[in-house]
Formats: sequence, C-alpha cells, structure tokens
Amino acid sequence: MDDATQHHAYRRGVRMASRWKRLESTVLKWDRACVSKAQKVNIPKWAGHIPMIAFGIIILAALVFGGLFIASSAVLLGALILFVTGAVSSGETTLTSNNEEKTYHSWQQDSFSGREYNPHRYNEWKD
Repeated sequence: MDDATQHHAYRRGVRMASRWKRLESTVLKWDRACVSKAQKVNIPKWAGHIPMIAFGIIILAALVFGGLFIASSAVLLGALILFVTGAVSSGETTLTSNNEEKTYHSWQQDSFSGREYNPHRYNEWKD
C-alpha cells in the first residue's frame, strides 16, 4: 500500500473513532439522565436503564427490517423487470395466419401415463 492510501485509511480510522466516541458519550449521557430521572421519582436505578435498552432494541429492529425491506424491494423489482421484458411467459402461444391471431394452449404431457391433461376442464383426462 502506498503512503497516500495508507494516510487516507489512517485519517478515515481517526474520523470513525471520533464519531464512535461522540456517539458513546451521547448514549451514556442519555442513560445517566434516565437513571437520575428514575431516582427523582423514587424508582430503582435499574429501571432507569430500561428506556436505553428499549431504544437499542428499536434501533436493531429498524436495521433488520430495513435490510429486509431493501432485499424484498430488490426481488420485487427484479420480478417486475422479468415480467415486463417477457422473460416469464405463460403456456399460451399466439399464431398468425391469414392476418388473424389465434391463441391456443399447449397441452401438458403427463409423463407417468402418457395421457394429456386438459387445463380448461376440471379433472378431465383426454385419452
């Protein structure tokens, strides 16, 4: 690694360390405020930590569900692109003859008995 890249990495580390230190001090300050408020109203000290624990759980849940939302959005967007481009097609095919369009359904072959299944009629096998 050259000197410039190493220097930039070092500065990035210093910035992240200072941000983490500031975040930690802010959270601890909020925790002390919650504990002192609990003591003022004659509640045990441990009950003063509960708001910060709940806040931490809410933040973690938001991160997890945010990630799930982004992943599901990507899957839905991919499905929409496939649908629009026609990569996923139905079993119907359109034939053109004499300037008329006719639509027919391709029969699905039953591999076990050799019979064809008619999808337009309920439970009817064509021999």
